Amino acid sequence: MSLLFGNNQQQHLTRSSRILKLLSSRFSPTKISIKNISRPYENDGAHNEIVSLAHGESHFRVMIVSSEFEGVGPLARHRMIHQVLNEEFKSGLHALTITAKSVQEYEKAKERMKNMRKEKHSMSNEESVRGGGWEHRDDTTDMASDSCCNDEMEELFGVK
Repeated sequence: MSLLFGNNQQQHLTRSSRILKLLSSRFSPTKISIKNISRPYENDGAHNEIVSLAHGESHFRVMIVSSEFEGVGPLARHRMIHQVLNEEFKSGLHALTITAKSVQEYEKAKERMKNMRKEKHSMSNEESVRGGGWEHRDDTTDMASDSCCNDEMEELFGVK
């Protein structure tokens, strides 16, 4: 696969394609997802001009897994990504929502998701055997924090 990085050729790529190519060449990710989330900002009043000037490509969600993030804190990861995308920010990229994980963190999260799903499945089986009674569990904090992670894991990693 040849990547187009000449000035004229790169201008014809969509911003999401350029972001994908830039991040892929810098971080050699094992998993990566780039999603344009600009649409909700098109008519919100505050971002109309920004989205228009960026031709509908101003806000993105980036989810990336790379060995380059091993031993690097979250803030430093974000800085690394912003540095790679510096020219995109200069040319209309307005905002990034970033999830950047090391390979080890990804594997742990994937295993955790599988275990949560097994537990959820076994709980529903137990409930049907008991006749549908409700059992109070005092782990609402963990479940609430996991629900955000569930959506990201499903979207980025295809874990269900």
